[in-house]
Amino acid sequence: DDGVDAQAPAAPRCGGAGDGWGAEVPVRRIASVGSAGAGQQAGYQRSDDNGRADAVRSAGRIEELEAQLEDRERRWLRQQAAWDEERRRLEQEIREWTPMLVEDGRVAVQRLVLTQVAQLQETLSRQGADLVLYGRELAEESARMED
Repeated sequence: DDGVDAQAPAAPRCGGAGDGWGAEVPVRRIASVGSAGAGQQAGYQRSDDNGRADAVRSAGRIEELEAQLEDRERRWLRQQAAWDEERRRLEQEIREWTPMLVEDGRVAVQRLVLTQVAQLQETLSRQGADLVLYGRELAEESARMED
């Protein structure tokens, strides 16, 4: 005889959905070994031991999850710090490069103006030379007409 009362009603259960203790664990009723009270007391003692074991396992799992959470928070903070550093570096580059880009724009405009001025000077010089030549021709023709 293993001490289990085969005629006993269905064993009550402790734990289970919604009670916060994890998996459902059946509570075994122990048939009386000497007196009915001693057997019942032993059954409750085992139920208490199961509950304590579940509580210890749950506490261990909670500690494990808290450690994982802390680790993830540390990694997140490191990643966020890296992003902040990258943003700071990019903003610094923008502050350094913006004046240079503006200056590059000014230089490009100056080059364009100087190119156009040079083309205009060349055109005026050519037209001036043509005008001087035409003036000479007119003076020669006028002198021939007077003769």
